[in-house]
Formats: sequence, structure tokens, C-alpha cells
Amino acid sequence: MWNISPTGISEFYYNFRFFYIYGVLKRLISEKSLNLSYFLIRYDYLMYDKDDTFFRELVQHHISGQLKVAPEHISNQVLDKMGKPHKELYEKFVKKYYRLNEEYHKDQYLVPYLMSSHPGSDLNAAIELAEYLRDINHQPEQVQDFYPTPGTLSTTMFYTGLDPITMKPVYVPKTKEEKAMQRALLQFSNPKNYN
Repeated sequence: MWNISPTGISEFYYNFRFFYIYGVLKRLISEKSLNLSYFLIRYDYLMYDKDDTFFRELVQHHISGQLKVAPEHISNQVLDKMGKPHKELYEKFVKKYYRLNEEYHKDQYLVPYLMSSHPGSDLNAAIELAEYLRDINHQPEQVQDFYPTPGTLSTTMFYTGLDPITMKPVYVPKTKEEKAMQRALLQFSNPKNYN
């Protein structure tokens, strides 16, 4: 679950990766039919890129209605444990995405991939995310519960209750009831979550 922030990767490296993969795909498939909306896009890479050519190309030619992005959470305390950029970067991305859609006369939406019960996500963090979803009028159909996977810092936090970088305690939601509560908060409009 731990991702190295693009600010720690040279600008050349992530630009090269995007444009190399993009160029290969473009050669394999005709430009008009290349649909990148099926991929989970790293919005942070788009925002750290000083040249917005890829972002503009993406919005103008390669989304068929919805783009999947992975803010995963909106609480900075949880994002810190995930090794993800803070919510302010995601909010800038959203504004830029919709501005470009307006500029190109497109009617395209964002589908955020969200995670509940990640280490660091206490009830207040889950409520913060639920309030954010309410404020942007988004009702996610799917929410991913955190499950430990081998070899990640998040899994280390899950099992030890410690942040392995700082060795400070980390709140970890573990009970079935609390995990269900956090998921239900994010899917507050789903009637099956009312009990």
C-alpha cells in the first residue's frame, strides 16, 4: 500500500514512463480508439508534471465518460500512513480536470476509488471522508476495505499497531463491526447500511 511520492522521483522518470507507455499504446491501437478511462490513473503524477500535455490529451481524447482515480481517502492522517499526497493535491486535480473538460466541451466525470479501515483511519477520519462524499454529492457503489497484503508498510502497521518509519503507535480498525461501520459511513445512502 505504500507509494513513493512522485516528488521523490525525478521528473524525467515519471514523464518518460507515461509518455513511453502512452506512445506504445498509441502505436498499437488507433489514436481515436485508445481509451484510458479503464485504467486507474495516478492523479498525483499528472499534477506533478510541469508539462500538462498528457493531462490535456487524456481529457480531450481518451476518456469515455468517466475517469477512475485513486485518492483512496481524504483525511491527511490516513493519507500519510498510505504514503499518498494530501487531499489538497487531489482537490487541485479535480478542479483542473473539470476546467479542462469545460475547455474541451466535454461532459466527463471522476470515479474515485476509496478505501475504508486503513491503518490510521479512526472513526473521525471515516466521518471526514463521509462528509466529503456528501459535500461533493458522490455516492460510491464500491468501497475497498483494507486487507493486509504481504510486504507492505500498511500491513506492518496493521499487525504491529506501529508506524515502521516513526515507530509511533497507529490506530488500526480491526474488528468486523468497526470495519463495517467505516464502510457504511462511506456508503451512507445504501439502505443495507441503515442497521
